[in-house]
Amino acid sequence: MIRPWLPPPHQSEIPSAIIKVVGTWLSNWLSHVPELVCDTCSASQASEAGIGGSAGPAFASSDCLLNLGFAALGGEGDIGHPRDRDLMIGLGRRIVTDLASSIKRLVPGVNQLETPQYWRLSAQHENFVIVLALSPDTLIELRKLAAGKARQARPASVLLAISGEVVALGGHLGYADLTAGELTTLEVGDVIALSRPYAEPVPVTINGFMAPGGHIKISPAAASLHLAVTAPIVLK
Repeated sequence: MIRPWLPPPHQSEIPSAIIKVVGTWLSNWLSHVPELVCDTCSASQASEAGIGGSAGPAFASSDCLLNLGFAALGGEGDIGHPRDRDLMIGLGRRIVTDLASSIKRLVPGVNQLETPQYWRLSAQHENFVIVLALSPDTLIELRKLAAGKARQARPASVLLAISGEVVALGGHLGYADLTAGELTTLEVGDVIALSRPYAEPVPVTINGFMAPGGHIKISPAAASLHLAVTAPIVLK
């Protein structure tokens, strides 16, 4: 197929087009899209940013993947906990990989890493940087998207992105109100009544945090405790 000739995009128009398109795309992942800044960068800077990212044309370092995943989860989770940290990095990697796939679909068959222009997209307050390696044809398509003359592929949902991640399923058994002084007087053998009856279903916890929905019953079976789901578990 013979493609119509289009003038190359003016260099000053490219950052605003990238910010608009990628910002709109990120809004499908983040509840709040931070203010983005876009500028050119060198090939060496791009390679430094690609340590923990995809094979291109979108790259991000491991630290940036962590911060991007943390932002996508709305700040939930403990960034210092190894399991939560792995979950956030995995989610950040999925976001960058999905962005790379969306860029590739703009101009199918084009190798973005052949004589590309490198662009650095940073979110200062969220502490993540995404580097894009874009061919001239892709830059034209990005301008068309920014002008509303092309359709942008919708990324996968957050739930789909983390569907393969291992999480810790538990239940919130209840609580008891004690003063700090009473805690210091507890001895071996003391029994504390919790706020929830034993036979009543309890809310589900994921990685130690209360899930938005779902209940389970905890019951002994042989030498261990079993969880019986009594209401569908909701993650988001």
